Amino acid sequence: MPLPNAGPSSPVPSGEPCLCLFDIDRTLTAKQGSSIGQCPGSKVIPGIYDTAYGGGWLTLSELGASGLGATFCNACYLGVVSHGDAGGTGSHERDYLATHLLVTDTYSRFSASHPGASVWSTSSEIHSNLVLGWPDGEKQNAVRKIVDWYATQGVVVPASKVHFFGDRTENIGPFAGTGFNAREISCGSRDFSIQDGMVGRCGARLDEIVDTPGVATCSSQGGHKLELDSSPGRHGTNLGICQGDCDRDEDCSGNLACFQRHGTEPVPGCRGIGVDGFDYCYAVPSQLPSSPAPSSPASSHELDSSPGRHGTNLGICQGDCDRDEDCSSGLRCFQRPGTEPVPGCTGSGVHGFDYCYAPPNVSPQPPTPSPMPLPNAGPSSPVPSGEPCLCLFDI
Repeated sequence: MPLPNAGPSSPVPSGEPCLCLFDIDRTLTAKQGSSIGQCPGSKVIPGIYDTAYGGGWLTLSELGASGLGATFCNACYLGVVSHGDAGGTGSHERDYLATHLLVTDTYSRFSASHPGASVWSTSSEIHSNLVLGWPDGEKQNAVRKIVDWYATQGVVVPASKVHFFGDRTENIGPFAGTGFNAREISCGSRDFSIQDGMVGRCGARLDEIVDTPGVATCSSQGGHKLELDSSPGRHGTNLGICQGDCDRDEDCSGNLACFQRHGTEPVPGCRGIGVDGFDYCYAVPSQLPSSPAPSSPASSHELDSSPGRHGTNLGICQGDCDRDEDCSSGLRCFQRPGTEPVPGCTGSGVHGFDYCYAPPNVSPQPPTPSPMPLPNAGPSSPVPSGEPCLCLFDI
């Protein structure tokens, strides 16, 4: 499908150019097959298969369904930095994204005269503004290469006018100090079946696409509460966050729990009153000891970043982990967008690195085995008197 022609009457942006870059999975898209009740404003595209996170029919987020032209990005150039492959070479998903989602007045004029703007690049060779297969945690580096590519096309974008939007917490913090702006989205809808909510569920909302300067994770934004969703009805199962009615924790997805109500009590992390007597799934806040005992040199550990990114079989206070399974038995992976303190560990570690820690009531080290008791000579052994004697034996 040809790109829309803005025509000669379209206004040319004044001042310095701006650049909006997006992740694809759970940013421009939502969890496959999500209903309007689960993800308001989303749109399922039957016939186009999306392979990300288990696969299913391509489902657009509210942003994807409404269009980037409905945001400040309408006056900006566009780019993509995704860890996924958007369905692979020649896929219908890539074609749909390029012709239906990556459309703004400014970018449409540019891409009409620059055919290279519609070409997909891979992490091994960046020759356009649409980059796939780029590692999570390092997307700021791809953004720099895209800015450089635009410069070769005669478009010089200042770092302060570059805005990246993505759903994965680990991709936002590393933008600090680059001069670029980065913002985590899908803050009100997280997929708790994947790394305790590391990934978005409904993708970007229109009101999350703002040109506010700086680097902002969901936690620094204060998060966004999701409206209580009663559409699954009574005795639901496999429910998402703020969905009901649940009867027990097992009715909720991932690590969510069922919040029991007698009437219309507020549900933690959700907004609205829902249905009287309905119980809803919610994210249980991480519970750490309220008054931890002071650490001693024998029980505290300095954060150890030597294993590097994406480590496995990590010990206490070692990183970088991506999920609990990367940690030794009994330990869990503490997810951080920046340099937040890790329970039971000292030091700040590497910005954006996640470290293994011992949850409450779990010992950080295996217990030391008790020493084997020495043989007991017994009370009948005679005590030598007078001068001592010495017994020696051949072996």
